[in-house]
Formats: sequence, structure tokens, C-alpha cells
Amino acid sequence: MSDLYLVLRERIGQVAENVAIPTEQLEQAQKARGLSNERMGWQISVSEKTWRRWKKTGQVPVHSFQRVAEVLRLEIVRPEFDPVEVALPPESLADVVAELRDALAEARAVAERLLELERERRTPRDLPADLA
Repeated sequence: MSDLYLVLRERIGQVAENVAIPTEQLEQAQKARGLSNERMGWQISVSEKTWRRWKKTGQVPVHSFQRVAEVLRLEIVRPEFDPVEVALPPESLADVVAELRDALAEARAVAERLLELERERRTPRDLPADLA
């Protein structure tokens, strides 16, 4: 398995459809703001029932997360990630170089054979040497 695959696999959670916010935190923030479920839904442009479901599951869709955080005055801390570097491990690089050398040797052999065939075509074997 490649290192790139493993890095991407580790970061798959960052491409999620929902943001997890503990139910208790949502309830406390809503209570602190003095908002009813109906008013909260109205503030974030969803139905009261949808808001209650999000709050109960602790899952807020990514597309609504920013607005929910603004209305509830939640601080968003975005983790910083190092840039992904794509590089072949040293043993893989050695394998690639070896494969390229083999392919180059095969290409040279084919080129030499083509040159031989071209010479044979120009100088037929059945002609006397003085006519060839």
C-alpha cells in the first residue's frame, strides 16, 4: 500500500458530510443564547424538526456548520495540517530505476535489430559481393 494512500485514508474524515458537535454543547450554547428550537431553526434556515434531529445526533451538515456556529457563537478551531508530500520510498525508487534500465536495454536491442534488418534489405545476400 502506498504512503499517499495511507495519508489520504487518514484524512478521509476531513471530507465528511457532517461535523460532530456534542449534543450537550449544542444544548448549552442554545440555552445560553435563549433560543427555542423553533427560533434556532429559523435562524439557520431549517425546520425545527431538522434542528432537533441535528442536535440530538450531534451531527451538523458541513454546509450549515458555519451558520450554526455563528448563531450559537461557537468558536471554530480549524486544525492545521502539514502539506502532503508525494515521494516514492527509497526502495521503490530503486525498483523504478531498475525497470527503466531494463526497458532502455530492450529498446537498444530492438533498435540494433532494426538497423541490422535495414542493412540486410539494402544489401541482399544472394548478390555477389562486387554487386552488393
